[in-house]
Amino acid sequence: MGAIAALSGFSFALMSQALGNRRRPFCRFAGTVNVLVFLSLATLTCLDVRSKTIAALLCFLSLVGSLSSIVIPVLNETNPESRTGLSISFMNFCFYLCVAVFGNLVGYLMSLFPPKSVEGVMVYSQQSYFAVFSVLFVFSLIVFVCSMKVPETYGRKVKESV
Repeated sequence: MGAIAALSGFSFALMSQALGNRRRPFCRFAGTVNVLVFLSLATLTCLDVRSKTIAALLCFLSLVGSLSSIVIPVLNETNPESRTGLSISFMNFCFYLCVAVFGNLVGYLMSLFPPKSVEGVMVYSQQSYFAVFSVLFVFSLIVFVCSMKVPETYGRKVKESV
């Protein structure tokens, strides 16, 4: 999944340049994918569907897992030059903060419905996964709204520096 995220980030950068340094479509695509994937995962777990579709959805989610090649230029183009470095540093900090917060949140939600031991393997219930995917769906709605508000900059500072 890491390879998918790395390749997609590189591909997004190339496509952005080919589209005249447009960045907003990629942010909107990422926001839409997040909402659709978590809605689908919550629905599938609610319906107790057990298939390879869940793995495919998680791989599809990793497609938008690396938007730094898009977001960093947006930060560069929407902030004064004196604050660009701080903005990028804050963005990186927020990535780590989200991993910490959501990792603990998922652990807490999974523990609400204790796992059962099946042949020595701890197996979490459908309710555990439904709780996780439902909460992540709610947060993905916030991501979607924010992605719709990303301004289109058309690489205005890229043209100045070339």
